[in-house]
Parts: sequence; C-alpha cells; structure tokens
Amino acid sequence: ADFLFFINCVKIRNTEKTHMKFHKLPKPLKILLLTALVIALFILFLKFASATDQGPNFPSTAVNDTGTGTITWTNPGNVTVSDNVRATATLIQLSEVTNYIKATNFGFSIPTGATINGILVEWEVSVSKDDNAKDSAARIVKGGTIGSTDKSSATAWSTIDSFRSHGSSSDLWGETWTPADINSSSFGAAISAVEIVDDPDITVRVDSVRITVTYTAATTSISGTVYTDEGTTTIGAGRTKYLFSALQ
Repeated sequence: ADFLFFINCVKIRNTEKTHMKFHKLPKPLKILLLTALVIALFILFLKFASATDQGPNFPSTAVNDTGTGTITWTNPGNVTVSDNVRATATLIQLSEVTNYIKATNFGFSIPTGATINGILVEWEVSVSKDDNAKDSAARIVKGGTIGSTDKSSATAWSTIDSFRSHGSSSDLWGETWTPADINSSSFGAAISAVEIVDDPDITVRVDSVRITVTYTAATTSISGTVYTDEGTTTIGAGRTKYLFSALQ
C-alpha cells in the first residue's frame, strides 16, 4: 500500500520557560542529540518501508496447456475458486503425465516502484487413491509463458483436498519481476501431475490455486537542512528551529 508520510517541521521551540537554550548546549551534545533524532526518524522510516503481502488471490482464468504430458484436463476452469468443484484427469499407467493447468489473471495491484521479494503459489489438489500421484511440474507463468524453474514437490497427493505450497515469500522462481509483471492478466502459475503407482484407473484432481506476493514498497529518502534563526546565534523566545522536512 502507498503511504503518505510527512515528517514536516520537526521543531525545537525556545521559550522563556526553557531551562537550557539549545544554542547554549555544548557542541558535542548538540551533535549527539541531532544524531539520535536522525536515527529515530530512520527507524520510523524503515517501519513504513517493511515488506508487505498481497493476497492470497485466486485466478479468473484457467486452461489446459499442452506444454507437458499427454493427458488433458477436464474442466480446468474449475480451479478459479475453492469450492470442491474440480478439474480432473484420468491416468491409467505408471509415469503417465498430465498436461499443465495454466491459471492466470490473479488481479494483483502491486504499487509502482515496489520491489518484488517472493511469490508463494498454493495448489489445492487430491487424488482418487492415496499416494498414487504427485506433482510432475509446478511452474510460474510470466507474460503468459510457463517458466523453466520447477518447484514440484516429491510428496504424494492424498484423497483429501489440501493446499500444497510452492515457492515462498523470498522465492522469485528464477525470474526478475516488476510490479507490472505481477499485475498483468498474463501472470500466474501452472501445474501437472504424474502417476507414481502402476494402477489402471486413478483420477487426479485440482480444486483451486492461490498466489501471495511479498513486496517492499518504494521509499523516499529523508533529507533536510538545519537552519539558524535569521543567521544569528540567538534563536529568541517562541521562535522555531526547523530540522527536517520530508514528503513522500
């Protein structure tokens, strides 16, 4: 999210009630106080600039993609929502591999200038017979193209729908990303399955997929000038010394 961040006119007021005027402090103490203020402002700034998650988002589009395997998915468009209405494919022999389900159009709105830190993809999958299938490939989709970095898991699928994680908040899937890449309707993920037990009739199922993107928002450096009062060494009662002014 964007932050409207004002550090405007940090003021040291010299009034008649002040026990010790700032300009009368020893120079080393002045430097120490100003350094402490800068550090405090920097820590506050880092707090606003910390990593942020967007998602998990579900896709609006999902299709069968023949980039791998030989077995076509039935109803791949069912994976756009977690509702127990699934995409399915039937495998009949050991090592048989499905095509990809390619899901895109996740509706992200990462702010301009942000740095992408990582992408977590979670596929909700199951199989008709316990431990008879697993991931064949789990890939990211950038600009509509299925990537070459594989994040498939060796863990067998179970008969109960469960989300399987691929990537993480610090995993870029071997790609360089901009907010525009993530926000594009052609950004997404792809998965295929493989039979790992020789069985003439198993059904692999995908209920949904969701993606969470971790990013750090763009930052604006803090800068400013310390002003003396009208060029004199005396600030005067009720006057103000302006230390920093920054606007993002």
